[in-house]
Amino acid sequence: MPRVCREQQIGEILIAMPSANNLEMQRIVSLCRATQMDADVHGTAGATGAAALKFRTVPSLQDILAGKAAATQIRM
Repeated sequence: MPRVCREQQIGEILIAMPSANNLEMQRIVSLCRATQMDADVHGTAGATGAAALKFRTVPSLQDILAGKAAATQIRM
């Protein structure tokens, strides 16, 4: 993931895995954090010098339909 994000100049990762259990989400978040650290080390911050890479989770469709989350709500 770090290599792809570097090569494609990715600035944000959206995690949309509503069926992932806690262990799987922990692994994904860990990969995202490692990718953030790689971006910091390689100086791939955006032109503004802001944080190189952000990642967020997208609410599940089930939560959106049940009114538990808004379609525009993305958790950091």
